[in-house]
Amino acid sequence: MFRKSIKQKIIGIAAGLIVLAVITSALSMVLASRVGHLLDELTNRYIPAYGHLARVNIRSLERAVAIRRMMGMRMMQPTLDQAAYAEQLKRFKELNAAVEQEAAEARRLINAIIDDGSTPSDNAALGRIDDRIENAMNDLRRRLDDENDRVLEQLEASNFAEASRLMAHIDVLRDELNGRIDGIRADMLRQVQAGAATVVREQRQTIAISAVMTAIAAVLGFVFAMLVGSGITRPVMRLLEGTREVEAGRLDQSISITTRDEIGQLCSAFNGMVEDLREKNIVIQNKERENEDGLILGVAGGGCGGDILFHEVCAGMKITTRMFLALPKEAFSARSVQHGGADWMDRYERLVDELKPRVLSETEELPLWLQGREYNIWQRYNLWMLFNALAMNAQNLTLIALWDQGPADGPGGAQDLVAQVRSRGYKVVRLEAERLKTL
Repeated sequence: MFRKSIKQKIIGIAAGLIVLAVITSALSMVLASRVGHLLDELTNRYIPAYGHLARVNIRSLERAVAIRRMMGMRMMQPTLDQAAYAEQLKRFKELNAAVEQEAAEARRLINAIIDDGSTPSDNAALGRIDDRIENAMNDLRRRLDDENDRVLEQLEASNFAEASRLMAHIDVLRDELNGRIDGIRADMLRQVQAGAATVVREQRQTIAISAVMTAIAAVLGFVFAMLVGSGITRPVMRLLEGTREVEAGRLDQSISITTRDEIGQLCSAFNGMVEDLREKNIVIQNKERENEDGLILGVAGGGCGGDILFHEVCAGMKITTRMFLALPKEAFSARSVQHGGADWMDRYERLVDELKPRVLSETEELPLWLQGREYNIWQRYNLWMLFNALAMNAQNLTLIALWDQGPADGPGGAQDLVAQVRSRGYKVVRLEAERLKTL
């Protein structure tokens, strides 16, 4: 088990970094939420309120144009187009309602900003803007509506001179109203700009705080890591030197154990591993000597996968192998190698050149004395290799099969060969192909 001192230091570093990361993340989330709220207020209240005030001016001007068109219809046309006049009158009344609605919506948004105590808005200035809108709509707007009604009455009575005189007075009132609305809009624009400046300031503050917290976490983590690491690096360096000695093939080296902590246990395990390697090296050397005396011989086909891997592994262990092919080189590769791809083909060609394989048959057709049976060349190929292996060393024959125990390979495949060997009482070592698929 780890000594508590080192374990607690490592866990303390991890816990401290986690706490700092959580604090940084939480603070960033809070600040980001605040910035998001300010931005939401700017985009959903300040700017729309300014837009509604601008549309008050626009609708007022459109209303003035509508009443002048009606006056023109009365004065300029010999025969009044009643339908067109009624349409203009309807439009005139709709614009009046639109002006009231735009002003009311602007006041609603301004009051929503004032009521929201979570944002640093200038509530006094916004309150004055709301009062000015109310006064403009209650005073000038109503006086302007009264004058418009009198103009319509004079137009109905065809008293165009009086209607013209009233229109001049209406222009003065409308200019005064538009002037007030323009002043209100200018003040509202300043509030919009102040809100945008607040959002930018909060964004910069959020970025700065997040950067500072991240830097503090990085510095503290580095300091803690250096403090703990300084007590570990020296024995680890000795361990590294030992691994380099082993890598160079010098298995007579061992590492002195000076501590009883986890580093000491690691050094002890390393020494045990070196001792195990030393023993295995002796076994391998003995196997090589046995192979030199002709005591080990491998027999396999040339198919992509287990056959080619067997020849290559044996070559790496300096074990002699012999290759057997059911068909001539090109025909065998077309049936058993080419589907594996270019890499397997290159390895097959190299082994064929090195091992000079024996070939069972020129074609897949069976000899006359075997035809008519439920028997194919691949089953014959398995028996041919088995009998050749038995002829070489029947006493110590062992089949090594890279096989997933599935019957999908068909007659003449791995299942057939395993059955033939087992039926004769010889040893079978199965390498689990299904495990290799998961690697």
